[in-house]
Amino acid sequence: MTLHDRRKGVNAAPFEMPARVEQKTVCARSGLLPNSECGTTIVEKFAPGTAPREYCAVHRRFLIVTDDGRLQERVYELLPYEYRDWARSQGIPVPPSNARPVGTRTVAMEKRTPHRLALLSPMSGDYFKLDPVLRSEFQTVLVRAYVPPPAGRAELLVDGTAMCSLSDGIGWWRLQRGVHRLQVQAEVQGQRMSSKSVLVTVD
Repeated sequence: MTLHDRRKGVNAAPFEMPARVEQKTVCARSGLLPNSECGTTIVEKFAPGTAPREYCAVHRRFLIVTDDGRLQERVYELLPYEYRDWARSQGIPVPPSNARPVGTRTVAMEKRTPHRLALLSPMSGDYFKLDPVLRSEFQTVLVRAYVPPPAGRAELLVDGTAMCSLSDGIGWWRLQRGVHRLQVQAEVQGQRMSSKSVLVTVD
């Protein structure tokens, strides 16, 4: 590469890439190492010690039930809470309430229990790390639940306390440090029902 000095109208000395610059292929959306579901990747250059070491958590594959009752796998982008308005304006689809991350349940189990109230994510054993710089109101995690119709208002319970309402089975929970027991509660056909609980850790 040759730099051009417009003040003098002549070419400056060629630009030499520093020897210690590290090149990595990353997900074009998240900037992290690509997982198997990332569609577009780019090659970025990083100063020593600054290249990403974590894998993309934006692109995830889900098992969904289509309108005609068929099971189908699709990849969705799970963007942070602060980007939800932008994502909506860009037409980026959100996983439907009946979606379940691939690998957490077998297809056979999905067919046996398609109507049971269930917390789909977070999943039991999930671990979240608080960012020491990001403001607390932006440190949220997507909550998804399957709420069988017809159902009234559904809400997320954290350690037995209602923390947020779920619209169409989707809501956002502001992370709090500690080990927490999460479950979904809803009124289904006049009966108050609760999902199985899951344990997650926030550090």
